Amino acid sequence: MSTRETRRVLADLGLPETCLLVLLGASGSGKSTVASLFPPASVLSADRLREVLTGDPGDQEASRTAWNQLDAQLDSRLRHQVPTVVDAVNSEQWVRLKFTAIAHHRGVPAIALIVDADLATALERNARRPANLRVPAEVVLAQHAELTAALPDLVTVDGFDAVHHARDLPVMTALVGAAARREERHPHLDVERVFGRELARAFTWHDERDAQGFRTGAFAVAGQELTVRWMDDAEPFHASFETPAASPCPDCEGTAWLPVHSANELSAALHSTSAYEPRCPDCF
Repeated sequence: MSTRETRRVLADLGLPETCLLVLLGASGSGKSTVASLFPPASVLSADRLREVLTGDPGDQEASRTAWNQLDAQLDSRLRHQVPTVVDAVNSEQWVRLKFTAIAHHRGVPAIALIVDADLATALERNARRPANLRVPAEVVLAQHAELTAALPDLVTVDGFDAVHHARDLPVMTALVGAAARREERHPHLDVERVFGRELARAFTWHDERDAQGFRTGAFAVAGQELTVRWMDDAEPFHASFETPAASPCPDCEGTAWLPVHSANELSAALHSTSAYEPRCPDCF
């Protein structure tokens, strides 16, 4: 599924559907935002591999192992003709030469995609990053200078088959298209938006609606269930998930419901510490 979607995004961008796409840009230029167009499984990132290895994407002591793994995964993917995106600064020429050599050895075109936010913007974004992911300003300046100097030689010296600037490609069209396709593929996307991916994986909608006509579903794990319903009274912007309160309605003994807008509020309802008053649809 991820490979098919990656090919679709590449086609939307007007790029070969099987290629190595190498992002180039200084820290803070917006490379990871561009990379988010693609399924995570298709993107190789040293930050992500460092996080897998040590739990910290900024742990530079794990860099050598992370880069070795990235190179091995890249070679394996291209050997199977699987389109792949590399999300890294890639300001050093030897790194770029390594990537184009791997691609050409496997018969796959290597495309450079330049993400070149202006220097002031890159510096500002970098300064806002968490401390473990922030690089010194002088490093951002050096990266920007190196990449600017490398632009004329990306094809003739570094071996890229084509060079594109992200600003010149239909990235917004590709982004919206990818989001629309993801929405079609994931029936629990609304659940994921509110409660997060972990809970969405445990969620199933019920086939039938409740007595009030609202759609209901449940989070289920190890034989335990927690019910929620999508309460929509047709008023604009007036819709939310609800979950049963721990105690029934004191007036009619029917089910009382608590609004839940996040995993934290769902946890509070589960532990009877919700800040909301329960609402009984029969007595309301």
